[in-house]
Amino acid sequence: MVNPEYKATQAEDEISSKDIIQFFSRNAKFIGLVTLGLSVIAITLPLLSPKQYQKQLTLSVKFPSVSLSVGSFPELNINYATALAVEFLRTSKLDQITIKAQSNPETQEIDVHLQSPNANYLSSSSPRLISQLKTRFQEPVSQSLETSLSAIEQQLEKQKRILPQLEQTIAQLPATNTPKLQALEIQRAERVAAIAALEVDKDYLEQSQKNLTGVTTKVMSVKILSESEVEPISSTKQLVIIAVITSFMAAVIAAILRDQVGRLKDELSKQKIDRNTDF
Repeated sequence: MVNPEYKATQAEDEISSKDIIQFFSRNAKFIGLVTLGLSVIAITLPLLSPKQYQKQLTLSVKFPSVSLSVGSFPELNINYATALAVEFLRTSKLDQITIKAQSNPETQEIDVHLQSPNANYLSSSSPRLISQLKTRFQEPVSQSLETSLSAIEQQLEKQKRILPQLEQTIAQLPATNTPKLQALEIQRAERVAAIAALEVDKDYLEQSQKNLTGVTTKVMSVKILSESEVEPISSTKQLVIIAVITSFMAAVIAAILRDQVGRLKDELSKQKIDRNTDF
């Protein structure tokens, strides 16, 4: 024996399917015309707009250590450097090219997306992008030079202040105190050597400040790890498929609203007739 509730549910399903078929039969012409019209608009507008091309780059930014006599040139923190590079790229202007960049914390690499209506610009964009990035990095490199120079000048001033005191102590010691004199002589020689090394470093950093382009190239390494070919953002075939599907969905929604409006008008008219009949 068949469950009555199951029969009712089955009947509702059959009615629902029938309603759907009737809906599409009743609105076939409307849906077809709206789909066609919207598809033509959706396809024509992008085709009239300039064609867009894209290219993908993966960059690596490193700061090799540069040794000084009393230490090393201060390296930029790699995470800070990567963040700076991303910010520089986002605000860069390169012909007609739009640049989007984001860092990958795991690999410490930078993913760059380039987009332009001119494929030739994209083809020759990589060297110019690297050059521009190095130019933009001259500012933080200059700040690092200033920090190092200030620290060396402080050390130099300290060493130069200690040396006269040491020489005065040596001069006051009797010649018979050989062990003490030898120890102080060694200390003086070390101070003199330290001052000479600091003077060399100071001169190097001052010269570097005058040649920011050269020193930035030396202390900053930017490499292209991977580079894609220039390709159109979307093909005509993809555009047509997406346009037709989207237009069809919009047409179905419009048909549903049209049906609902029609039913609402019919119900309002029926209610009005019923009220008039009652009177």
